[in-house]
Amino acid sequence: MKKGATRLTPSATKSFSLGKWAKPISVAVTTISIMVAVSVLVLQLANKPINKLELNGSFQYLTGDEVKQQISSLFPSGFVSLDVDEVRTTLELLPLVATARVEKSWAGTLIVTIEEEVPVAIWNDGKLLSQNGDVLPVEMRDLNLPKLTGDVAGSRKVMEHFLLFNKWAKRHGLSLTSLASTPSSRLF
Repeated sequence: MKKGATRLTPSATKSFSLGKWAKPISVAVTTISIMVAVSVLVLQLANKPINKLELNGSFQYLTGDEVKQQISSLFPSGFVSLDVDEVRTTLELLPLVATARVEKSWAGTLIVTIEEEVPVAIWNDGKLLSQNGDVLPVEMRDLNLPKLTGDVAGSRKVMEHFLLFNKWAKRHGLSLTSLASTPSSRLF
């Protein structure tokens, strides 16, 4: 039996010492946990519901109620999690919306600016036609607009010719009230 102190061999001193790494690991885990908890808390506090909708634009053909109804299903999302691109895309699906701009303003306000399509003619006695020649899928309202007719695929060409002829007519004190494109008229 040996008495006295024993010495550690050099290979024993190179072994992993858990005590040496425990404190830095513990500090790092605690710091990350606190950061995550604070982030979640701030997100919950900031993600309050949208409580005000500000609509901008001159509404001649749309109503504020139509706009609100179109985006009402997107509002359960809170301020932070509300996707303004999704709101914009949803609004631009409305037939009479040319463009929509959507912004969030702090304290729960959503600002929506809408530019409406402007119908400039009645197309084939039922639909409306935009200045670009796009057929707007809404029924004719009691509007005093020129009447254009033609092949469904030719609405842009008919509108192009209408604008050209109407410009000429206005220079001569006239106004064009209708334009028809038929296969025999060779308008195109």
